Amino acid sequence: MPPKVRCHACRKRHRGCFWSNDNPNGCIRCTRLKIECTPYKPDYTNEKDLLPRERNRKQIEYWQNQIAQLSNDIQEFESAIQIAGDRIAVAKRRKELEKQVEWNLSIDQNGLLKLHTDIQSIQELLLYSQAFVKYVSPLNGLFSKSSISFQSTSFHLIISVFHLILYEKEKKRLCMGDNIYYSRLSSIHQQPHSYYRSIMDHLVKLYVNRENSRRLLVHTPTYIQHYKDIHDPLTCPVTLAICVHTVCTARHVIKYSATERRQLADFYYDKCKDILFDRFDDPSRKLETLVTINILQHFVIFVLLRMTEARRFATIAFSICKDLEVDMNRGKYPKLKCEPQVLKVLLQRHYFYAESTLTMLDFMIDKNQTKSHVPVTYLDAMPDEDLQTKHFIEMHNHLLQLCTSPYMCALTKGKMMDYSHDAEDETESVIEVIFRLNRVIRNWWDELPRHLRLCDGLYAVNAMEMTKRNTSVVKTIVFSFIHSILLKMWIFLLNSSADTTVTSIKEDDTSIFCRKTQVDSSIQSCELLLSSMTRLFQLHDDIVPSMTFEFMTRAAYTLLSVSLCKSLQFPTRIQQMFDECFDVISAVFPADNIVPPSLSPLNSFVITQDPNNLDIYKSYPFPGYALIADILNACHTYLQSHFIQGPGESLTGELSSLTYAALYGNFFCFME
Repeated sequence: MPPKVRCHACRKRHRGCFWSNDNPNGCIRCTRLKIECTPYKPDYTNEKDLLPRERNRKQIEYWQNQIAQLSNDIQEFESAIQIAGDRIAVAKRRKELEKQVEWNLSIDQNGLLKLHTDIQSIQELLLYSQAFVKYVSPLNGLFSKSSISFQSTSFHLIISVFHLILYEKEKKRLCMGDNIYYSRLSSIHQQPHSYYRSIMDHLVKLYVNRENSRRLLVHTPTYIQHYKDIHDPLTCPVTLAICVHTVCTARHVIKYSATERRQLADFYYDKCKDILFDRFDDPSRKLETLVTINILQHFVIFVLLRMTEARRFATIAFSICKDLEVDMNRGKYPKLKCEPQVLKVLLQRHYFYAESTLTMLDFMIDKNQTKSHVPVTYLDAMPDEDLQTKHFIEMHNHLLQLCTSPYMCALTKGKMMDYSHDAEDETESVIEVIFRLNRVIRNWWDELPRHLRLCDGLYAVNAMEMTKRNTSVVKTIVFSFIHSILLKMWIFLLNSSADTTVTSIKEDDTSIFCRKTQVDSSIQSCELLLSSMTRLFQLHDDIVPSMTFEFMTRAAYTLLSVSLCKSLQFPTRIQQMFDECFDVISAVFPADNIVPPSLSPLNSFVITQDPNNLDIYKSYPFPGYALIADILNACHTYLQSHFIQGPGESLTGELSSLTYAALYGNFFCFME
């Protein structure tokens, strides 16, 4: 006869406790999870002990916390309602202004145009500026025939398609669910248990032995011992998450097709999610849940393109980090076979990763181009970690030191990108910041440890040779990162000096010498950046390395800026290096997961802006990889056309916002 009260495990997790007549020794849930099932037996022998003073005190504290939490939630809801009301009021006011608005203008004796109507909001000012350009400017006749776009119509739409696909995909998935293009796991379910064990052994071995920054998310010695002690790895969520990540990233060492990889990844992912959903509320499994979520994020974001699901995961991970931080400060550590200091370092890394992931998802989902808080976290290495992992940690700390310098922060806030040719004072201040930053970068490079520095000088005579012979991923990352910054700096200075040359009658010898130095440095930085980027993707064995997406965005914008520089003529070898670099990066993606140029919807989207053709990416095993590879090919095509036709329009629009995201990626360059 099954007991009428819940067992200890179900009572602890606030779950229903159901018993089967076939198994009187345990409930269905404990039997499935293979945990000890102990019926809960309250002690009613003494009524005075039923509600002791300590229990009353704890219950009162619990309800006080619940009331405080409810009050905070109510305040947040009230704030959200207030913000929504303000937005509705602004929208209504804007519609009213668009329906009927008048401005009183007059022209005085000196020919100056004066506005006599008060402008009370930014919306009115924008509306007035649009009307002024349309009706008062000398382009009146032109505007009456056709509209004119002041943004680049050739490339910013390619970035718009990325946001549009994410929005459409999430909207359709929430309405209908995922439309799987293949028979989901039809053959894998029929495989014996030994089949999974052999595959998982291989994937785990790849994960812990390759030079992979993702190893920072686990303490390798502890995990290896844990994996040896597991009776069935299909019941371990961390192992399942590692298998999901490895089967989707390792390329040369795994010989499966893209479809087979996706089927295996889906199988492990579904198993992992089932276990996670059952353990989210288990206080003894917080660290295990945190590690699992952060390892899965690459698959959810860059493979499935499920940004909303990823943000839910990231929010849960961030909340768990806060809880664990409070517990560890009180001396309550998870029961694992490792030292408390190791647990603190591991929590530090996951805290940093969860916060950085939330920031990146805010940009991808909400197009939030500004960042109110940048996580500045210097990471610690553990004594028993391998040398490669320690080098990744050290690289992160040194790059973070450079990125948080005042001069770097002044440029990454967008001043260089939002440069206006009319703001002469601001331009002079930005140029001064650039020259000071150049000196900061040189000093930083000289102080960099030998095992992180590719060569003695950033423009050393043997720098090109060293990039081709280099075998260290960390050295290549640091070197290419620095030259991408230097290249943008030189391009900005060249454009600025070109405008000055137009307004001046004659250049002095100093200006000519400075300009020649800038041109030579730009060409050399471009060559070194292309060579180091090519070498990076030759060295790294991941399909999309942990830093690949961030590097591709920064490099794409930098190289596009180079191609559009009006005052810089690049040698023919630069074009050949461009082609070689893009070919190597394209080869990183699975050959059977790339959209052919003839079927790419990006070119037609630029012309028609019709999102119906963008569903083609969902017909590939890895939709995220297919999208990133197609955007990369579009960048290459765009660059080739500008090399042939010469520099044309300037880069504006959402391409600049992508640059901001790439620069923000500096703060988690070894993560995502």
